[in-house]
Amino acid sequence: RLMKAKADGAARRGMYLMAYDARNEKSAWALVHDDSRFDPGSWDKAGWTVEAGNAPGTYRLKKTVTDGAAKAGMYLMAHDARNEASAWALVHDDDRFDGSSWDLADWTFEAGTAPGTYRL
Repeated sequence: RLMKAKADGAARRGMYLMAYDARNEKSAWALVHDDSRFDPGSWDKAGWTVEAGNAPGTYRLKKTVTDGAAKAGMYLMAHDARNEASAWALVHDDDRFDGSSWDLADWTFEAGTAPGTYRL
């Protein structure tokens, strides 16, 4: 699970990275949610698998369990401008990626300011 380490506005510390609301038939929006989304035994909805990316030091985050429109096996990515300074985060089927576009799902982990924390 990927948990928010520091509060920022409505995104409180302790919220988890998830995806479940449909964007279209092949993708779903990514979001952070507090633990009220989880029933006992359903924490796997916030589960992600980390895979090696195309370039050294890059990684892909893949949904491990289907939750709503976000199917197991979808990859976290960001595209489509939200505004000048940000883009929307979403998960997408792997058919979005051909041999040259897999790097669209590649991320790096950077050390956070607090011990044991990271930035994507």
